[in-house]
Amino acid sequence: MLLSRIHDNTPHPGHLLGYGSLTGRERGHGVDESIDLNGGQLAGRDLSGADLRGANLSAADLREANLAGALLSFAKLSDANLSGANLSVADLQKANLSGANLSGANLSGSETRYARFWFADLSNANLSGLNTAPQGNRAVLFDAPRWTNGDFGKANLSGVNLTQASLTLGNFRNANLTRANLTGSNLLWADFTDANLAGAILPEGIGKIDAWPAGVWPTTLWPEGYGPIR
Repeated sequence: MLLSRIHDNTPHPGHLLGYGSLTGRERGHGVDESIDLNGGQLAGRDLSGADLRGANLSAADLREANLAGALLSFAKLSDANLSGANLSVADLQKANLSGANLSGANLSGSETRYARFWFADLSNANLSGLNTAPQGNRAVLFDAPRWTNGDFGKANLSGVNLTQASLTLGNFRNANLTRANLTGSNLLWADFTDANLAGAILPEGIGKIDAWPAGVWPTTLWPEGYGPIR
């Protein structure tokens, strides 16, 4: 693993960051964009408010870590273990979390526009109340064109809390959403093709159907057997 320099705005020299040595003392300090913690052992660490924009945290052990309010835009978190981590109000814009373990993690209020969660495990994670300032009080996961937005294709979202979330243009193709709670969510133009919705709590007016109602045009792509209830 590369040693990287982490620094703050005080006159004293920055200190070298070794393997798994990041602590809560670095909270809010600037981090060199070349920081490389690939495979780092950071389980249980207090990293709340840390500036980790563009950092390489691929395959890092971040179990139960406190990343509340952390700046993680453009960060590489593929295959990282974030199970039970606190990512509330974290900035994850354009972060790559493909294959990451986020089971039981708290992502409430986090900013995840353009982030990638392909094949990620978000089982029993809390994604409620996701928010972004330009959209007011509405919870927002995706507000970009489909080819650039956050991607939950084939992700494990079983038991996840997505209440009051805006999933506009969200990609959930082949995702596991068993027992997920989608109460009050905005699903305009979202794609749930071949997703598993068994036991999921769906928004009002959506449920199991035998045939698509006549004269109703789909604004959301549902798995076969699901759609608007009349």
